[in-house]
Amino acid sequence: MENSEIVLATDRYTPSFENQLQMHRATRRWGFIVIMIVLLAYLIPLIVYLAITRAINVSYTGESFFADFRLTLLIVATPLYLALLILRMFAPRRLAKQRMRALNELYGNAIPDFVTTFFEDALLAQSGENDPGVRLNYAVFTHIKETRDLFVLKTKEKHLLIVDKQGLSGVDVPGFRKLIHEKCPNAKVKWNPQTT
Repeated sequence: MENSEIVLATDRYTPSFENQLQMHRATRRWGFIVIMIVLLAYLIPLIVYLAITRAINVSYTGESFFADFRLTLLIVATPLYLALLILRMFAPRRLAKQRMRALNELYGNAIPDFVTTFFEDALLAQSGENDPGVRLNYAVFTHIKETRDLFVLKTKEKHLLIVDKQGLSGVDVPGFRKLIHEKCPNAKVKWNPQTT
């Protein structure tokens, strides 16, 4: 047996709504979305306000301009902030439901376990026992994020590989952290502080 074929660890992942929800919460750039909406919440009212004042040909002194602008800001920004709150709360749930629906359409009610085998030089990801799978070099992973129950490995092309902590065999969770960190030295890593 070649050194590259020595199995370092194996993971068996069964997709569930909860796991899909954790995955979507872990992989979305919610901070970026929040910053963009906050910026828009200030820029859009300014543009609306300037358009209205120009349309009705109003000239203001500096103090009255800011007083009226604050009112416009309040009127326009409040719905944007509410939209942000709703997006942050419900978008991951909606995405997780869509993903589970897609898996049910693809596999019916018999969604297979996804098995990942970690070798010395690469990993093999399979969907089911009879699937030949896809062999991936560790260098393709650019981001690793840990959630409460999962490790989410992300490639440059935004493909995801899910590793279920409860499905690990051959290594425990701290050992897997060490293994994947050694195998993917260039990946940006974000461990879950509650579990480290």
